[in-house]
Amino acid sequence: MSAGVILVDRQGRVLMQLRDDDPKIMFPGHWGLTGGAANADETPEQAARREVAEETGVALERFEPFRAYYFSENGASPRRVFDGKKSATTRTDYELYLFHAPCETPAEEMVCGEGRGLRFFAPAEMRELDIAYNHRDVLSDF
Repeated sequence: MSAGVILVDRQGRVLMQLRDDDPKIMFPGHWGLTGGAANADETPEQAARREVAEETGVALERFEPFRAYYFSENGASPRRVFDGKKSATTRTDYELYLFHAPCETPAEEMVCGEGRGLRFFAPAEMRELDIAYNHRDVLSDF
């Protein structure tokens, strides 16, 4: 399970993190949303809060659920509005929980704890970016 937060500034731009350019990691040199894998004992909310703090230095007090993505071995990605519970009939191999929050901290004042940089992007600017994972689809949904 992974969790992350879509951080949005007052201009409606979304914070993206530039991943390291290491060929040993997935999507080297791509931009992605803040977030990552949960520890075994964490809820999605706890994982999201911890990941944002580790990657940006920002301690989020409040954030709201956005959406959960469930992936099965056959690659299907059924979606539903995140309500904090997984249906007993939903068989998944991987779960991604996303939240969203306003962000008052400028990227220049954040502490880049992972990756090579942090920057807010307007939606039009993201069209030209190499974006990691399914984050382009997530942003389109958002």
